[in-house]
Amino acid sequence: MPAGADDATNWWDSDDEYRIVYTPELATGNATIYGSAVQRPDGTLMGAEDPPRVYPQNACPEEGLTLDEARQLACQILTTVELLEGWQR
Repeated sequence: MPAGADDATNWWDSDDEYRIVYTPELATGNATIYGSAVQRPDGTLMGAEDPPRVYPQNACPEEGLTLDEARQLACQILTTVELLEGWQR
């Protein structure tokens, strides 16, 4: 997770208006990948990260992803969607 996001379930802004929610990290050979969304206190998702995003960190685009890393990235995207759908229920 990014700096400052020690506990994704309680990472609220200073006015308690929203929180940034992060999925578990996935480390690949070239990148660390995590997903995120902005959630209001009532559980709905809001604009800044809507749709939810998946971030490859420290990626080397010129090297691309191996087939295994591409599969892991696809799994992380699906995990992000499943978690967010669960949070909205």
